[in-house]
Amino acid sequence: MLDFPSKMLCKKERSEVLQQWDDWLEIPMLVLGFTWLGLFIVELVGGLTPLLRAIGGVIWIAFIVDFGIKFLLAPYRISYLKHNWLIAFSLFIPALRTFRIVSIFRSLQSVHAVREL
Repeated sequence: MLDFPSKMLCKKERSEVLQQWDDWLEIPMLVLGFTWLGLFIVELVGGLTPLLRAIGGVIWIAFIVDFGIKFLLAPYRISYLKHNWLIAFSLFIPALRTFRIVSIFRSLQSVHAVREL
């Protein structure tokens, strides 16, 4: 019988820590979000320098770490994921660039192979 209340206390503590984490990082993550948006606009308009691309990557990793910690702290992870699916999806989208680059290289190899025939 003591196991059930201790699990509830643990979930309550995790919920409180999650709320504290969210409160503590709300403003810094907001600033990083607007910075990332600015970098995205610069990328669309004229392209990013390697330094700005690296800064964007660091910001993206900060968002992933923040989401991962929140997910691990969430007392009900499935519910947390259901409520924050858009955030999870938006963190996954930049990873698709890597897959796009791989597909471009494969396409170039195919074109090169056809030319040799």
